[in-house]
Amino acid sequence: MRVRHRSKKDTAILACEEPRYAMTTIVADIYQSIKKRAESYGILIKEERLSAETACSFDGLSITMNPDFDVEERSYYLVHALGSIVRWSIDREECQALFDELRDAKKDRAA
Repeated sequence: MRVRHRSKKDTAILACEEPRYAMTTIVADIYQSIKKRAESYGILIKEERLSAETACSFDGLSITMNPDFDVEERSYYLVHALGSIVRWSIDREECQALFDELRDAKKDRAA
């Protein structure tokens, strides 16, 4: 496989015989940028194996990513978790009401 940079200034654009490889490289760079930005706001991002069906877990102060998911999936789930943290920070009462409603609907469905 040959990989070359189009210019010295733009290392994100790759010419490659295998486009999936180039895309994975770009997504990995994006993932690292998102992680670095989140950490600059004091949110700890770590990776550790979770159950097979769990992509990530978060508690508002930290996000744990499952490295068994590919970098594209981890990027999606990282942004989703960050969005949830922001939403909870902006309007905790509204978010809690939403989760209470979902929990009640789940109980009704099970009954």
